[in-house]
Amino acid sequence: MDNFAVHVRNVVKRYGNNQILTGLSMTVERGQIYGLLGASGCGKSTLMSSLVGIKKVDAGEIWVLGKTPGKCDMATFGARIGYMPQEMALVGEFTVKDSIYYFGRIFHMKDKVIAQRFREMQILLELPPEDRFLRDCSGGEQRRVSFAVALVHKPELLIMDEPTVGVEPLMRFRIWKHLIEITRTENISIILTTHYLEECREADKIGLIRNGKLLAEDSPNEILRMFNCKTLEEAFLILSRNQEKQATKKSDICQNHNENIMDVVCYKKDSEEEYPASVALLVIETFPQQLFFLVLLPVIQQVVFMKTLGRDVMNIPLGIVNDEIVPGGCLHYSANSSVIMSGYREDPLCHFHDISCRFLGYLDHPMISKVYYDRVEDAHEDTERGLIIGFVYFPANFSESLEKRMWMDWTTSDNVLDSSQVKVWLDLSSLRVGGEVQMRLQQIFLQFQKSLYIDCGLPEKLSGVPLNMDFIHGWKGEEQIVNMLPSGLVTTIFFLGAIMTSHVVVKERQEGIWDRSIVAGVTSLEILTTHFILLGSLSIIQTLGMFLVTYIIYQQEYVGSLILMMIIVYLQAIGGMSLGFLVSVISTDHTMATISVSGIFFPMMMLNGLLWPIQGMPYVLASIARCLPFTLATESLRNVSKKGWPLSDFKVFNGIIISTVWTIVFGLLSVYLMRKRS
Repeated sequence: MDNFAVHVRNVVKRYGNNQILTGLSMTVERGQIYGLLGASGCGKSTLMSSLVGIKKVDAGEIWVLGKTPGKCDMATFGARIGYMPQEMALVGEFTVKDSIYYFGRIFHMKDKVIAQRFREMQILLELPPEDRFLRDCSGGEQRRVSFAVALVHKPELLIMDEPTVGVEPLMRFRIWKHLIEITRTENISIILTTHYLEECREADKIGLIRNGKLLAEDSPNEILRMFNCKTLEEAFLILSRNQEKQATKKSDICQNHNENIMDVVCYKKDSEEEYPASVALLVIETFPQQLFFLVLLPVIQQVVFMKTLGRDVMNIPLGIVNDEIVPGGCLHYSANSSVIMSGYREDPLCHFHDISCRFLGYLDHPMISKVYYDRVEDAHEDTERGLIIGFVYFPANFSESLEKRMWMDWTTSDNVLDSSQVKVWLDLSSLRVGGEVQMRLQQIFLQFQKSLYIDCGLPEKLSGVPLNMDFIHGWKGEEQIVNMLPSGLVTTIFFLGAIMTSHVVVKERQEGIWDRSIVAGVTSLEILTTHFILLGSLSIIQTLGMFLVTYIIYQQEYVGSLILMMIIVYLQAIGGMSLGFLVSVISTDHTMATISVSGIFFPMMMLNGLLWPIQGMPYVLASIARCLPFTLATESLRNVSKKGWPLSDFKVFNGIIISTVWTIVFGLLSVYLMRKRS
């Protein structure tokens, strides 16, 4: 058994009803180059993934360097295996040098040794400039860098899937020459797959695989002699035809395998095999080049939020039809002449003149842009066409009627009451805009009426609504954005954490970076811990940036502890990250991850009080909403920022508790599903 680097016996692998490997057996001796030959889709890559423990087989046994991959943590192999998958499986945002040093440090090589090996690889493989990003390299250059990563630590066993695809013939010759040399001088075992059959003439042993079955396994010369062929392609063709005709059984053409090999258990790491955790290294090396963008994105989003949401509407066109004054008559209007005090006891205290012009003066407001019309019909038509939000109409005898209304008694006629009104028609198809204009006109009329009472020498309090209102929390006349801020902060940071984490992890899995790191000896827990530390640190910066925009640049008022507010928001970022981890585990690609996060996020956003208060929801739905990850956190943030409540208050503390609970739930589900899948 010590002479075998790899031993495979009766391995079966299925994907659903499709059987990829069918009772496959093979052996690779130490210090030997083994070429696994076959067309694309015949099971070569599946077998290679099974050898390094990425995929589990459904039946049969595999031993690699005396251990069973899949049952053992790949960290037990450590630097003994060098793995080059079919895809690049490297971080595109790394430079060529970064990639070599990243894996060299995972293998616990000293930087001096890595630098020496890097120079050797540069000469051997003609690597691109060391400061070039991998994403900017050609396919052939990326393959050469991937090859260098697999070789940098001089492993006992080198497993390579299609290493020469996209490599020019001269470089292919140099690679083969180097592989032969290291097997002879360093006793390194090599397994490689290829569909270029003739390039394996220099291999010590080859296995011809088709439809998941090993058709033959022997030295190239022996196979050529066995089938009296000049090329391996001819031999492979003969074997393929024999397989189809079922004229030849695999046992007739393959070497006999020893069926009495002792059972091999998974060894624990010896003291000299002990590899320290790679978390710190991963945190340093996996920091993405898009860091600036990831930090800037929430800041940009918060600026957009502050500039667009919750602000008063501006420059809304409002029609004016004034039958009391001839067109242009208000140009010479004077406020002092609109209210004239009476000097006679039997007369009212004051008389009104052109009072409609006085009211129009109060309409000089940033929300309203006045558009004058001569006729009610024209203003009505433009309102129906959506050119204006509505129009205000003053009857011809408005001032006289308003004066009589002010001093009215029980004999005042309905005609006087009707003509003393400011008549308003509004388009409420957009309730947000039309409702704002309606509320503003009501406020303006109260101000207008108050000024009339003051100028007429009447008590100011008579002009108002007999309802005295004061505020315990909040401020009178504050913009709607103040109420929307807690929901906006919590929602944005939670969604960013979820989408950022899910896409980073899915990208690593899709591109093979995750699997390649695991084969190098990094555990899944270390990778998850790395992402948690990295993205958690990034979330701190994102939270600080959002608070800087909100409370420093835009100077939004708050009455509670700013530190406590930041803690509540940051916990939401961690909760979003945990959800992102869960989504990345169940998602197969970026599209599925995006749909999953969006499908989870948007219902939660609608239920957290951002679009509509929870108090306006049915009881059952409101109860469900309060159990969601960031609904109570939003209320807690509002209670701190608007009411100044401390952490000891239950309606602040409960938001932190539910954020923590959901974070733990998402995290435990992620670990459980990840272990189940592996």
